[in-house]
Amino acid sequence: MVRLYMWCVLSALLLGSLSAGCGGGGGGSGRVEFVILSVSPDTSVDLNGGGRVAINGSNFNAFIGFTVTFGGQVGINPVAESDTLLRVTVPGAAVAGLVIVEVTGVDDEANTVVKQLVNAYRYVGGVPNPVIQQIAPVQFSPSGAEAFTITGTNLGPTGGTVNIQFAGIGTVRGTINAGSTAITGRAPVSIGLPPGGPIQVRLDPAGSNLPVPNTVTYVSAGPQSLIVPFQGNDGASRPVRVTEGIAAFCTRGADLVWQSADDEVWIVREVGGVITPMQVQRAGGGPVGNLDRQASVVVPLNADAFIVYTVGPNGAVDPNGVAGPDDGYIQISSLTGTPVVTDHTDPSNFLLMNAPIAGVGTNRIAFCTAGADAIRGTADDVLAVRTFTATAITGGAQIVVPFLDATNGAANSSIPFGGIGDVVYTVCVGANGTPRDGDDLLYGVAIPTSTVVGPAAFPFAQVNPIEVGLGVVAGTVLGADGATGGVGGNADGLRVGQVSGANITASTTVIGNGLDGGAVAAFARIGTGLAVATLGPDGTPASRDEIVQVFLDVTSTTFLSLAIEGTVAMAGLSGGGLSILDRGTDLAVNSPDDQSRFVTADASSSRAFRNNVAFPQLIAALTDSERVFTVTLGPDGAANTGDELIVIYQSGILDTAVIGQSADSTTLPAAGVQTPLSGQQPFVPIAAGWGLVQSPGPDALLNGGAGTDDRMIAVRY
Repeated sequence: MVRLYMWCVLSALLLGSLSAGCGGGGGGSGRVEFVILSVSPDTSVDLNGGGRVAINGSNFNAFIGFTVTFGGQVGINPVAESDTLLRVTVPGAAVAGLVIVEVTGVDDEANTVVKQLVNAYRYVGGVPNPVIQQIAPVQFSPSGAEAFTITGTNLGPTGGTVNIQFAGIGTVRGTINAGSTAITGRAPVSIGLPPGGPIQVRLDPAGSNLPVPNTVTYVSAGPQSLIVPFQGNDGASRPVRVTEGIAAFCTRGADLVWQSADDEVWIVREVGGVITPMQVQRAGGGPVGNLDRQASVVVPLNADAFIVYTVGPNGAVDPNGVAGPDDGYIQISSLTGTPVVTDHTDPSNFLLMNAPIAGVGTNRIAFCTAGADAIRGTADDVLAVRTFTATAITGGAQIVVPFLDATNGAANSSIPFGGIGDVVYTVCVGANGTPRDGDDLLYGVAIPTSTVVGPAAFPFAQVNPIEVGLGVVAGTVLGADGATGGVGGNADGLRVGQVSGANITASTTVIGNGLDGGAVAAFARIGTGLAVATLGPDGTPASRDEIVQVFLDVTSTTFLSLAIEGTVAMAGLSGGGLSILDRGTDLAVNSPDDQSRFVTADASSSRAFRNNVAFPQLIAALTDSERVFTVTLGPDGAANTGDELIVIYQSGILDTAVIGQSADSTTLPAAGVQTPLSGQQPFVPIAAGWGLVQSPGPDALLNGGAGTDDRMIAVRY
């Protein structure tokens, strides 16, 4: 060894370099190199790494820094403790086995030298320990069920489950995702427990008992009274969910008159756990202005923008009830920051007054117009589509669809619908201009090609149909007598239209017992099917034999029957289920035996909840767990008295849970004595855990009076 070393030194003196074969190999001409000889210890305890090892060699002091990898994984804090000893913390590994140890050194002239020892270190053991990073979100409502995600590494086998404990609240099960980097679950219920935090979250409390670094809190349930003046008992003032946690609506302004310069647009959003209303201001200050009480309903374009219809600066309304030449749209974007207002004039639209603008896909709307003659219900009426960008609108399809109608937004008026595919639909009243008779038609407009699809006969259309699947439209129709409850030759039915190219083929299934025209919704979506409220065998409303017929496949004549005593209202739920309000055995509303039923998407089971129904308002849940919200007049049965209630029914994953004051339902006061409800405004969920409902304030006047005390009640649930 001595002779070899001296030979190397002599070579260096003669050649000006160290031989690549001396001291462990590698290196280049004119550079000092180090030698690595061994690793000690050379075997791990498990796959997690973490221990310090010694790399033995020579000439380490000639270098100012090192990087060490074990099988490609970078070691931690390598330090040359002497010229012959380099120490480093071993990183973790995914699998057991022998790995290459590689050392890279950098000298004071930025030259690098790389040395390797093959099969120099062995990892042994099983799965590495999990590393937990955080849980998100960190705020939950007492009713629970909000989704959460815990992120980290080595969290367990894909598809496996783990217990997750919320200290003092409860334990739920989480599911491990592919890659073992996340665990998803739903927060436990905390109703009946004091709200607050911080609450420690732990994984597998009975086993490894690993804490999540950050903590969570539970916020208080109950009402938060937001003063938003000058609301109206109109469609434009009802809050609309634009995206998760953001709602918008319109108000009349201080003059209490629509279509004037002081009309306002408001946004309600949650920031830092606080629900806050904000009036939208133009760039130079001042309200948005010139809104219509029915047409200026908020229409979401995407997650960060919406539009409202405007009658324009002149505020004029044509005597025929159509739009004026300066009318258009106000686009409001940047909803999470300072909102930006953009005006779009659309002088050729001739919008039918009181005809809602419908969102039919991202950044796209559709509406019915009166055409060039500015008279609705004539042969030149138009179904128009507009597409929005950040700064402009494009015309899109504008197709003549004759004999449109919009009689005060009535249920059987011409309102665009659809958006699952590229066809937008509407129902026309036919050449005689009379709705609910034999010449009603179903039209479609193909957006990409701007061509007409259909029409198909849709005689005696009772309400606007809905698109239940791609190219499948369904709705109820009256019999030849034009009235609900018809039997025999006047039998009511379910009419289904199926699109094939430019054609619509329609057929009717007789429902048998006659439509229940007294129900708030004569039919409602259930999954990709429809539920239809019928009068039952006796053909009489509000009796004990009413039947809800469920068509899980609308193209089939097969249906399921649900016996309902006096159907009041129905609503389809976001997860595919169905909610039904009924009068109970006494057949009277606002009585102790009234019920709300939750029906699963396949109609295989249902669960009833007690409720005093005063004015039925069913809103589909916005979360994966089904919740149904009903506004009631409270124990005294009178509006605007301060005891009104929002009754919340929760099913799905918490179907058997006791939630609130009884095993059946929870009642949250939507307002105290100072903030009554009219009982005629819906509760609108805005985010997982809270929603909004209008209140007239202490003066009990929502569409009159000074209007300065009107409220928007935010309710956490």
